Amino acid sequence: MIVNTKNHYYDVLIIGGGGSGLAAAIFAHKKNLKAAIISKVHPLKSHTVAAQGGINAALGNIKADDWRWHAYDTIKASDWLADQDSVETMCKSASKMIYMLKDLGVEFDLNEDGLIDQKIYGGQSTNFGTGDLAYRACYSKDRTGHSIMHKLYEEALSLGIDFYNYHFVLDLLHADNICYGVATWDIENGIINLLQSKNTIIATGGYSQIFATATSSNICTGDGNGLIARINGSLQDMEFVQFHPTALNKIGILITEAARSAGGILLNNNKEPFMAEYAPKFKDLAARDVVSRAIATEINEGRGAGVNKDHVWLDLTHLSKEEIKQNLPTIFENCQEFINIDPSIDLIPIAPAAHYTMGGIPTNSNCQVIKYNENGETKIESLFAIGEAACISVHGAGRLGCNSLLDLIVFADVVVNNLQNKGRKIDVSIFEKEIINKLQNILDKNPADVELLRDNLKDIMSKNVGVFKSKENLVIALDKINEINQQFLKAGISDKSLQWNMELQHYLELENMITSAMATIKSALWRQESRGAHWRNDFPEANELYHAHSIFNMNSNILKREVRKILKNVDFYQPHKRNY
Repeated sequence: MIVNTKNHYYDVLIIGGGGSGLAAAIFAHKKNLKAAIISKVHPLKSHTVAAQGGINAALGNIKADDWRWHAYDTIKASDWLADQDSVETMCKSASKMIYMLKDLGVEFDLNEDGLIDQKIYGGQSTNFGTGDLAYRACYSKDRTGHSIMHKLYEEALSLGIDFYNYHFVLDLLHADNICYGVATWDIENGIINLLQSKNTIIATGGYSQIFATATSSNICTGDGNGLIARINGSLQDMEFVQFHPTALNKIGILITEAARSAGGILLNNNKEPFMAEYAPKFKDLAARDVVSRAIATEINEGRGAGVNKDHVWLDLTHLSKEEIKQNLPTIFENCQEFINIDPSIDLIPIAPAAHYTMGGIPTNSNCQVIKYNENGETKIESLFAIGEAACISVHGAGRLGCNSLLDLIVFADVVVNNLQNKGRKIDVSIFEKEIINKLQNILDKNPADVELLRDNLKDIMSKNVGVFKSKENLVIALDKINEINQQFLKAGISDKSLQWNMELQHYLELENMITSAMATIKSALWRQESRGAHWRNDFPEANELYHAHSIFNMNSNILKREVRKILKNVDFYQPHKRNY
């Protein structure tokens, strides 16, 4: 087993080549910092390319808007659990970031006046929720993430930023509460690298692949969560998983909210619109958790469509084929390719699917990773987290549509402005034996069916930890995930090579998925209330006792962390019942 420990020292190492990772590398380079990106796939295979709908900013190009209204909608969608100082940072910075992306070459759609066009999106309003729907989402057809990713990647290449593509991060090089870098497995060459840096940023994305039906890429396996858990760090708000209301039934391919922004209507098996019963004002454009629960309720109460009554319909037939192909080309292509229908003629079968994970690695407002115990919080020196991997927390219990791309870019800028300049070098060879032993232990054990364990985990989570939860189902899920973990600890793999060993990669990912699943279930059991995307049938109301972040540590009880409510430019947004 070859281990390379030489000549790898950076100002900043970024784990993840998606939108947040690429943006952070670009911002770092502009500050004359030597940056490198580590990605287990080619960056353009990262999940950010799949983001369809748009990116929020209160530009006011269509109708008057204000970043404070955007902040209000964000905090309301979070069910009052977002950290409001971070929300303020994000919403105030939004316009600047949009124009930065435009200058980078992102081809936003333009209106008749040549300004960046903006459309309405679910849960977005004017005048602190008392006005009309807000035109706030900037977009590039229905391929906004794709457009942004390609320009970020082109810029990173032109700047000469180092890429370690097809490198899987095995562990953080961590000692005495300081992160010194990472250990990676070079999937292509079968070599182990120990890379040092002054700063390490985790930008590994979310963990929604712990569910059987998810809109995310297969690579969204909670790798950052695993890295943190293995250094005895904390995870925050893991119970909050957003189920997107409209994914192709049983397939999980996303049908963007832009379809409903364009006038798409949800229908039950009787071809009746039903969202007015659940959200009288916003109807089909209510917050995502509201729409997902409405769809799940229609299905559960026997009004689902199809032979199995397991979905509802999305009706786009008011649009011509040309309009859909022009404005929603991804939807048209996916409907043709995956289910062989024409959405200008046929109703689209949709159901909720796991989409975005609000929980993850807790950070302070500067994106520095923090861990919690009974004595309070501690910063982990030289370690940061951004993007969906992080819980900063701008999304709280529920993310507002089109805020995820904004989150990626804004906090990539914030983290670079807070990186540490002091270098701490260490003889990384002290980590060599531990890393070799980790891999050798996997190779030495008797082979087991890792794919079967992975599929079983996903099925358990989907059946028991979905849109609606209860203590009974959560306990069942926890017991079964514990059984899977016991099987996993004894499991090895049949392929003993270190080059292009997908069985080994899936094994390493499964370890991270088990950690993420256990944290999700235990946090959901602790939160005896319904808030945002977390709905407990046995506790259907919000409870002020749980108006706090949940903190998960391995082998200990769930802790509470208070919501940050300090804002510079506006008063604290007081919680009230959410109505749409």
